[in-house]
Amino acid sequence: MRPVVAITVGAVAGAGVTALLLQGPHLLGSGRGARAQRRARKRSTDTEASAHAVAAFGLPTTEHVRYFEKFAVAWDPRSRNPRWVLEKLEGWNSEEPYTPSGATRERSSFREDEAFEERFRARLDDYRGSGYDRGHMAPAMNHKSSQKDMDETFYLTNVSPQVGAFNREYWGRFEWFCRCLARDGQYEDVYILTGPLFIPKKSPGGKKWEMRYECIGDPPAMVHVPTHFFKAVLAVPRDARAPAGGRRPGGGRRRHPPLHVAAFVMPNQAIDPATPLAAYNVPLTSLETVAGMKIFEGAREVYDGRGRAAIDDAGLSWQQAGKQIARAARVAIEDPGVPAGRITDAGDGASSELASAASHPPPASAAEPGADAVRATDVGAGGTRGAEAGGLSKEALEVLWAPKTADGAGVVHLCDAVRCELPPRDFWVRPGRKDKRESGGGGA
Repeated sequence: MRPVVAITVGAVAGAGVTALLLQGPHLLGSGRGARAQRRARKRSTDTEASAHAVAAFGLPTTEHVRYFEKFAVAWDPRSRNPRWVLEKLEGWNSEEPYTPSGATRERSSFREDEAFEERFRARLDDYRGSGYDRGHMAPAMNHKSSQKDMDETFYLTNVSPQVGAFNREYWGRFEWFCRCLARDGQYEDVYILTGPLFIPKKSPGGKKWEMRYECIGDPPAMVHVPTHFFKAVLAVPRDARAPAGGRRPGGGRRRHPPLHVAAFVMPNQAIDPATPLAAYNVPLTSLETVAGMKIFEGAREVYDGRGRAAIDDAGLSWQQAGKQIARAARVAIEDPGVPAGRITDAGDGASSELASAASHPPPASAAEPGADAVRATDVGAGGTRGAEAGGLSKEALEVLWAPKTADGAGVVHLCDAVRCELPPRDFWVRPGRKDKRESGGGGA
């Protein structure tokens, strides 16, 4: 299967691309009739656009969607970054035999994507000597089913400039956490949406917001260096797939386990390895607002008013819990940078007071070390730390790690279902092999 490029003209197609890649009983538009309706809407929209008086000499092309064998990329020719990269990782049953494909990074090399004009694509020379890593959005390690699949992750279309100490450390461990979701047998499929963000900061005087970021390469065709990166994860629990017709063999509708969803945002900078992953949770609606796109629009539970509010509130609660663990361990955290203010109309008129206390806020006493204290960095702080830097009582930790999604929401926050902790810093080192990483992070 050859990679395909689809060009989005103006605002046509827009954010619905992710929805078209999701299929299953939980997701909107999974039937034959729904597919016909989508095709009809697209034909109607395309006809309307081409027939408009202003389109006599064509409409400007803006976003380019590139379909590879195992992932899809929306390419932004202005910033020369992927706007988003969407992967589907199929769950692996540990009872099934695993046959290595022989794919290896050593046989892959970064390459320019000639599907795009040279003036609109990222170039190898842009990164050479820039001081930034070529950071994968879809990690190479996620696509080892063949050498061809792995090679496709090395197109610069799948790459953004990342600070080396971020890419090779915290981000690489985060990638491994996401990969393991598809390996522990709990999930049938895991969808991962990854991309760069450009987030403003307050000016030195604190009165205005400023957007500041570096560019690499030579003008006018330069690659913009993102300030932050995000991942949104949607995991489909096993047995959530319905048989044909969506009914049990004996009749009656089949009940499906709720989807597990989470969103994370991290700054493009070195991060203390002991930082709890939970601290980088953000409300999904806030991420959508900052990124300017709808995420997992095809999952009706995620866009149901009650489900969206529950996921947003749980995301903020997990962020607060992570920050409390970090404070107890004296770990300084760079704020995710995504405001959690009042968000309205998240779906079906839903609204959520995200700036207020979250649904299940941890008590103020939770950060106080108790007589039966445990090292915070051993429980939930994202990894080990050289010196003991504070502690939390077991009771406090139980409160902080308690599920945070409201009952009956129809969807569950991912961190309620799995322990949102990163692997050890040296997770890629095998016995007898030193300084050999297998993460999909990048390297310059």
